Amino acid sequence: MRTRTILAAAAAPAALAAILLGTAGQAGAAVTPSAHAEGTIQLTQHDDSDFSGQNWALDNITQHQVITNIQQDQTGYSYTVQYDDHGTFTTQVANYVGSSSTVAIAQGAHGVMDATGTVTVTGANQIPDQKYLKSLDGSSPGESAVLAPGGQITSWNYDYHYKIPGTSFVAEQSNTVNTP
Repeated sequence: MRTRTILAAAAAPAALAAILLGTAGQAGAAVTPSAHAEGTIQLTQHDDSDFSGQNWALDNITQHQVITNIQQDQTGYSYTVQYDDHGTFTTQVANYVGSSSTVAIAQGAHGVMDATGTVTVTGANQIPDQKYLKSLDGSSPGESAVLAPGGQITSWNYDYHYKIPGTSFVAEQSNTVNTP
């Protein structure tokens, strides 16, 4: 089931496809059920796509993650990731394609963004930790590979906020994705 609510204001109504980054990392022999891990990752020049799939911006993000509810069974690890993103973006195109309209934006404009979210993962072959996060600093890994290496994302809830200061461009996106 997928529910999406988007509010945006610009020269015309707009919406913003959010990037979601998370993590998963090395397993430790002493991990017990309900243990937790946390860490911070720096992602630079990370592609941010809009509803058409075009890379509308490059993001520079600091993401802090807390991983809880870690459990292991015969299929691998399951856990919950809660994250906070803070960063900047630079637009790469002259038009942002939203869910219901296209909005002109200044190419090369700089903006600020922040986000929060929660992801539930099952069947992963690694447990998130700071060592793994640090190995990804400055890269642009795919969300599925980072959040659920060898596993599956079973739910994904997030809120993203983007703004280009000095303009009317503000985009907020909330999303809930549940997969069987």
